[in-house]
Amino acid sequence: MGFKKLFLSGVVATFFLIGFTHEASAQLGVQSGVLIPVGDWDKFWGAGFGGRIHYKKEISGKIKLGASFGYFVARNKEIVASSGGFVSTGNAKIVPLVASLDYELNDLLYVGFDVGYTLISNELDIFLFSMADEANIPDNTIALIPKVGIKLNRFHLESRYSIIGNQFASILIGFSLTQ
Repeated sequence: MGFKKLFLSGVVATFFLIGFTHEASAQLGVQSGVLIPVGDWDKFWGAGFGGRIHYKKEISGKIKLGASFGYFVARNKEIVASSGGFVSTGNAKIVPLVASLDYELNDLLYVGFDVGYTLISNELDIFLFSMADEANIPDNTIALIPKVGIKLNRFHLESRYSIIGNQFASILIGFSLTQ
C-alpha cells in the first residue's frame, strides 16, 4: 500500500474515532513538530518535520490508553559514495502506527510510551537496501518510544525518543480537539 493511501486510511480511521470521543474521558488530538535523527540515522538524514493524530481514553484516574498514527519526513543529506563522489540519500518518510500509554504525574506533567510499528520509505530505495546493513539502518520496524509531556488545558508540548529501530528524537506541539 502506498504512503498516500496509508495516510488517507489513517485519517479516515482517526475521524471514525471521533464518534467515541463524546465521553468526557476520551480525547482526540493533533500534534506537529520536528524530528531529529540520531545515531546511524544522523549520518544519512537531517532534521525533518511532521505530525500525528492521536486518540486517548482515560482508563483509571491518571492512566490513559490510546492509539496514534503520524507522518514525518527526514531531510536528505549529501554523503560520500564508495566511488568517491557525493550522493544524496533522498528524504526518508516515516509513518508510526502505535498504541500509547500515558501516566499523569500531576495536572501539568505526564510520562508514557508508545509501542507499535513504524513504516519507513526512502526516495532512493536502492540506497536504503544497499546501505542498511552497513549503517545498521532498519527498514520497517517495531517502535518503542518513551515520552514526557507538559499539558496546559488543551495544549501539549511533548518530547519523544525512539529507543528501538529507527533512531530519532522529536519535539511535538499539539492541541486536543476534545477535552
